[in-house]
Amino acid sequence: MGKYGNARDYVVDSMDSSDYRRYGSYCLDMSRIEEGSGNLLKALDYHKRYAASLDSLHKEDVASRVLEWQKKYDVMEVAAERDRIRAYSRGVWLIVAVLVMTVLMMILWFVKRIQRKNMELKLVALAKDKAMSESIELMRNRADDMLRSHIDNENRLKEYIYDTDHVINKIRRLKNLGKTERVSEPSGKFSLSDEEIESLMMTVDVCHNGFMGYIRREYGPLSDEDQVLICLLKLGLQNRDIAPLLNVSDNTLKKRKRRLKDKLGVEDEAISLDDWIMNKTYGGRTAGH
Repeated sequence: MGKYGNARDYVVDSMDSSDYRRYGSYCLDMSRIEEGSGNLLKALDYHKRYAASLDSLHKEDVASRVLEWQKKYDVMEVAAERDRIRAYSRGVWLIVAVLVMTVLMMILWFVKRIQRKNMELKLVALAKDKAMSESIELMRNRADDMLRSHIDNENRLKEYIYDTDHVINKIRRLKNLGKTERVSEPSGKFSLSDEEIESLMMTVDVCHNGFMGYIRREYGPLSDEDQVLICLLKLGLQNRDIAPLLNVSDNTLKKRKRRLKDKLGVEDEAISLDDWIMNKTYGGRTAGH
């Protein structure tokens, strides 16, 4: 019996109830010791404790394995979730890249289209400008041709008037007379009548682009004698031709010209009334007679 008592003390000292394995081993050893000692009830009780510790150990082992599996599963889930997130991110970035490329291509296409449209518009504008310039040039040439034709027709009309007007022909006959022939002609033969003066003024006005009308508007009312003298000077006649047409002497004609020069405001003594009237123009054109 002494050896079982020593064994019991040794086992009791090594007992650790916090560890199921050691506690189970303790219960098993105590069951055997009590069985050896003849204490079958205690041996049975220790054996039941042993069985309970085995059950607890089994449950702990199962729980440990479950926990381990759970950890592995969690790790796998985390890895799978990470892979899903990475795949999703890659998919999102791929979609974003595709969208960006699509937008860039659309912008590039739109810019190219605008450039092409602008180029087409520019070419159309250049074509229109060219056509417009050609049309303007054609119209200008036609206008110049029409103007030249009009001027030619006007000059021909003036020539015709000068050639057919009886007053101009009368003046022309007077200019063609020599000095001896003039003396032999009766006094007053070439003097202008009122009708001839009116015709002369109209002829000068027509052939010199309304010259007499401009003179009247610029210098105010002038006497009939002044207007007739202006017409004769505009025809380029000299004193020796003007005097018999007005039926006045040379001195009287000179006085009239001097008074007319003052009325017209010709203050420069170096310029004669004849030259001033010949060079005076309105409308840019004068007849060459």
